[in-house]
Amino acid sequence: MKKGQKMFRVTYKLVKLVSGSIIGKPKIYGIDNVDDSQVNIFMANHQRLYGPLAAMCYLPFKTRVWATSNIVFKDECKKYMRETAFKYNMGCSNFKSWLYSIFTYRLVSGAVQSTNPIPSYWDLKRAMKSIEMGTQAYMDGSSQFIFAKSKLGKEKGFREDFDFMKGYQLVLKNVMVHGKLPVIYPVAMNSERGHMAIGKPIVPDPNNKWTLERKRINKYLVEQVKLGYYEPEAMSGSKEITTSNIVYAW
Repeated sequence: MKKGQKMFRVTYKLVKLVSGSIIGKPKIYGIDNVDDSQVNIFMANHQRLYGPLAAMCYLPFKTRVWATSNIVFKDECKKYMRETAFKYNMGCSNFKSWLYSIFTYRLVSGAVQSTNPIPSYWDLKRAMKSIEMGTQAYMDGSSQFIFAKSKLGKEKGFREDFDFMKGYQLVLKNVMVHGKLPVIYPVAMNSERGHMAIGKPIVPDPNNKWTLERKRINKYLVEQVKLGYYEPEAMSGSKEITTSNIVYAW
């Protein structure tokens, strides 16, 4: 094992240990729906910190999670932790936000990098880099986990204005050009109840117009995620996840 990989694995274990104290161990429903012998795409509703931690640390199969570049790279993470995580989300004062960010941004950035994520850029100029990385990762055989585009407010609960296809649809179209039919799983994240629920997959119809397919897929994902958010038992099959089930992202 290379020295760099060993370091990342040690960091990964630390992240999992810390995440357990932050979000607790989520119960996962619908594991039996997943065929992990193929390349899969998992699309989930956004639940702020809960979603990425649950996906990165507790899924029992290999995925590369799309993570905002704001927490992947140290130069961006410092500002994000100060202005968004502490000041906006937690309501800390300017001084406390600055102080806390000094002590946390390196740890947060290193922790996220340890899971081998796909950086998600917000500015249009760099966004195509994310699309290229996502397309290449799929073609290389990596399953991916992505969170829906939505305007997040401070309110809790489920929001139905998710656009699962915004941005990521370009990756789907790219792999279809190469003759691949992506298998897309809806995933419901519920931080209040502490669970995630995976529904049955949907596959694009290559013979249908993409504008219609986009709407059809997004409609299905929203319906299934809403069902899994409120009634996770409705997802066929459930399985308790143990430490022995966890695999690394590489």
